Amino acid sequence: MLVLRKFSLALAFLGLVMVSSVIAAPLPEPKGVTADDTKWLLSDAEVFVKFNIKQMMTADLMTKGGTAQLKEALKKDERLKEILEAADIDLTKDVDSIMASASGASAKDGKALVVIRGTFNQTKVNDAIKKAAEKNEKLKLVTEGTTQLYEVQAQDHSMYAAFANKNTIVMTQSKEATIDTVKNGGKKAATISKAMESALARFTGKESIALAMVVNDDLKGMLGKIPNVGAAVAKIKTMNASITLSDAVALNLAGYTGEAKSAKQIANVLDAFKALGAGMEELPAFVGDILNAVSITSTEEAVKIDLKVTKEMIEKAAKSGGK
Repeated sequence: MLVLRKFSLALAFLGLVMVSSVIAAPLPEPKGVTADDTKWLLSDAEVFVKFNIKQMMTADLMTKGGTAQLKEALKKDERLKEILEAADIDLTKDVDSIMASASGASAKDGKALVVIRGTFNQTKVNDAIKKAAEKNEKLKLVTEGTTQLYEVQAQDHSMYAAFANKNTIVMTQSKEATIDTVKNGGKKAATISKAMESALARFTGKESIALAMVVNDDLKGMLGKIPNVGAAVAKIKTMNASITLSDAVALNLAGYTGEAKSAKQIANVLDAFKALGAGMEELPAFVGDILNAVSITSTEEAVKIDLKVTKEMIEKAAKSGGK
């Protein structure tokens, strides 16, 4: 799916640096997506994801060893290390959030907008990328009028990044879209669909990673082909997923069908798969612990999967060495 490929391209660049009321009254402002965030979304967004880097870095799991391990991992990539140092960027301190929205499933109408917020030295970033481009043919500097663009090539596609302001880097699939975002981004809230607005309103703002998706007709068609449960799964209108770091890792997924019957049917199938997995004797002990911790429920409008991986579970997995 092109949307996912677009996100992959956007994340590669980082290596370089929630239904309207009966009377149609407006929905309340999304709780987990700030008023400023809504100014940096695609108006026809079908997929939204936000990485709350600042929240991640203050979580106990990160402050008690995780941040140090991340820094060590970054040091192993000599090219990335060189660029970050030259650009004077500490990914664990200088990047506040990474937000992306996307729409379209084909190469013709697919769009993506990535927004990186933080504290940057624009001159140093520009100089570092310019130097890196001399050694990497998939990275280019392109000037359009007074706008400095950074072209990143991957999987036969290009993405174009630029500074919208000193604290915001934007990236889209075309020069024109990036230049338009530089000029107009951040000025007014995007007119997103009611379905996407409803999905975004389900977030609290405390998530480390938040993802929302509007299930379009193409995806409904694919889901409808799943054996036994396809008809029920195709009733899903929006999906939410989040990961929240604290002294543990909380994973929450939900598919909103708008009615209880299909949600219950999906939950029953998921419960069956969970039981099947838990009954496999050859599974490592820590995997069994994780499966036992999975909670699958259904409500009048959704099927939900919740999992909390504790520090003890993580340590047990590390000690087992995968056995």
